[in-house]
Amino acid sequence: MAQDSLSTKLIIKTSLNSYLPTLSFNTGNANIEVEKPYRKNALLFSGGYVYSYGPTTSGGYFSSIPQNHTSGGQLGIEYRHYFGRTKVFEPLCLLAWPLVFQLKGIKKNNAGLYLSSQFVYRYTDSKIPKTDFDINHTDLLQRHNPAFIVKLGFQSINKYGFTVDQSIGFGAQYIYYKTNYDNARIWEFLYNANGRDAFFPKLVYAFKIGYAFN
Repeated sequence: MAQDSLSTKLIIKTSLNSYLPTLSFNTGNANIEVEKPYRKNALLFSGGYVYSYGPTTSGGYFSSIPQNHTSGGQLGIEYRHYFGRTKVFEPLCLLAWPLVFQLKGIKKNNAGLYLSSQFVYRYTDSKIPKTDFDINHTDLLQRHNPAFIVKLGFQSINKYGFTVDQSIGFGAQYIYYKTNYDNARIWEFLYNANGRDAFFPKLVYAFKIGYAFN
């Protein structure tokens, strides 16, 4: 098979599960990712707009930060190496059913099993009800969240260029809050329940679709 037929010039994707509302802030992330392959390696750049699905209140099974509206942005850069294993082991579909979307992939240098490292930075502004902090103080909460993640994934490209990319990842993140009310108590589900600025683990899953330009 000729080298040109194994090469893809560019892939543009979006992560579908990123549009789902988050537990603590009830936000989605309208995102786009551009992948530039080079042989069996690739460099990826991503960006997103964080938007609000509506207010949240404190309490309940999942502790949320009381907020009226949250918005912001996210940027990321990722380096990948593909191992050349482009065939899905079909019995695995019984354990991980989303793999059924990747059974019809063709052989490409930037398809199949891969390992990657990613740096991502997320920033949001949240409008907080003043009565939750102090009646005489600000209602703005800024959240900074840089993270470094190592991911294992599988990307498939069919003969028409349609692309499906799934991955799981684990890494470390730093969560930093800023308000002009020093005594604000912040209760964020899972990672930052005690309101401290610190490092925390980060576990991610992504289901992306896109188009490969040959």
